[in-house]
Order: sequence, then C-alpha cells, then structure tokens
Amino acid sequence: MKKSIIFLAALSVAVLLYGITTTEEFQKTYQLKKGDNINLKNINGSIKINGWKNDYVDLHATKKTTKSSGDLDDVEIVIEEKDGLNIETKHLKRNPKVSVNYVLNVPMNVVLDNISTSNGSITIEDAGEVKIVNTSNGAVKVLKCRGKLEANSSNGSITIDGLDGSAVAYTSNGKVIIENITGLAYARSSNGAIQIYNTGGISGARTSNGSIKAQINYLADDTTLKSSNGSISVYIDDDLNADIQVSTSNAKIKLHDVTILADDISNSYIHGQIGDGGALLKLSTSNARINIYDSSYIEK
Repeated sequence: MKKSIIFLAALSVAVLLYGITTTEEFQKTYQLKKGDNINLKNINGSIKINGWKNDYVDLHATKKTTKSSGDLDDVEIVIEEKDGLNIETKHLKRNPKVSVNYVLNVPMNVVLDNISTSNGSITIEDAGEVKIVNTSNGAVKVLKCRGKLEANSSNGSITIDGLDGSAVAYTSNGKVIIENITGLAYARSSNGAIQIYNTGGISGARTSNGSIKAQINYLADDTTLKSSNGSISVYIDDDLNADIQVSTSNAKIKLHDVTILADDISNSYIHGQIGDGGALLKLSTSNARINIYDSSYIEK
C-alpha cells in the first residue's frame, strides 16, 4: 500500500474584486486495473469525474483560500493506493478557510465506490460503475453511468440520467430528476419536486411541498407516490396492469384518457384497477390536484 500526503507545489495568487484568492494546484496520474475501487472524501469543494479510455486516473486538485497563503497548509490531500485509489481531504485545524476542488479522468472499467463532499457539487459523467454519491449544500449529477446507485444531498438537486442500473435518490430542499434508466427508480425529497421518466419501473416517490411527475410503466411491488401540498401527475403506459388507490383533500382527481375500473369513486378518491390489476399503485396528496394521464400526454 502506498500512502502519500500531497504538498501542492504550484502556487498562484489572483486579485479579485473583493480581495485576494490564493491557490495551489496538484496533478498526478495513478495506474489502475479493471474492477479497482475509487473512493474520494472531500470537504468544502466540488468534485467532477469523467470517464475516458485510458487505463490510468488523471487527478487534478486545487486548494483555494481568500485568506493568507499559509492557510493552505491547514488542509492536506492524503492518497492511499490500496485496492484501488483512496483520496481524502483532511483538515489539520478546525474550520480552515480553504476549499478543495477535484477534477478526475478515470478508466470506465473501475468502480466509483463512494464519492462524497460537503459544501460542494458532484458531477459524474460517462464514468462506468457508480455506487454511492453524497454531498451537502450542493447539487449531484450522475450522467451516462451504470450500477446500483444511491445519491444523497441536502440543500441541493439530484439529476440522474442515462444510468444502466437502478437509482435511489434522497435530498432536502432540492429537486430530484431521474430519467432514462434501465432499472427501478425511487426518489424522496422535502421542499422539492420529483420527476421520474423512462425507467425500468418505479418503486416509490415521496416529497413535501413539492410536485411529483412520474411515468408508470411497471410496478415490481406495491408502490406509493405521496406528497403534501404538492400536485401529483402520473403517466400510465397502455400495457400497465395494476390496482390503484388515489386520494387527495381540498382538491380533485382528474383522468385524461385513462380507463380505471373503479369500485369506489368520488371527486377526491378512487379505488379500482387498471388493465388486469396487479400490484397496488397508491397516489396520495393534500391540498393539491392529482392528474392521471395516458403516457402519450408526457410533457417534461
């Protein structure tokens, strides 16, 4: 196992409108083999990861401060070459006024095992298998990757598009968009809208103070879409077979070219079945309308 503490050599100072920003740059390459894991734990900074066809990782890191250049020494980048590549930002004193931004180019046959930061965004594109992505106070984007993905954010949006696999997304104070994935999708947010289209199926969606829009083409099991103070719009594929229960308060339910064989129906409640029936699709909200559309109505 190799372990190194990176002392960034290139020092630059930029005079900005409101003060001076001092940066240190680091760039290095690491040889990896197929199936190796990459773990990256950052604090106070963004992460961008792109896949490429080379068999090595190109790592570029930038430390930045608006204080004195000596403050940069309060943050270390520690790298371990053990079963792949483990990268960690470490603070040597409490709350240093330093950010670290990472840009990585990685082979598409390695595994992004756990990628995390705080106070920064994470963007991963065309980078092979991705497992866990976490941030606080930042957005998450995972595009054209594969794997069984779990994405988490607070105070930031989550976008997952073009995933060959399944996706679970959790955020607060942010929107969740899951589109064009081959597996099941689940999303949960508070104070944010949820949008799920063109997936291998949906296993649930929950939010408060936000709307839900979802294409329903397959139910692996009983599935709940629930909001409070937010509308729900679902787009039903023609060949869906499901039982359905729909309820709202202080608003109405409206059907748009969808046939439901109902055994209990009112302006604010429906229970019945779609097609031949099957797993239960439960739609529930308060203080907002529920619209049930044929899938031909999809408008993003």
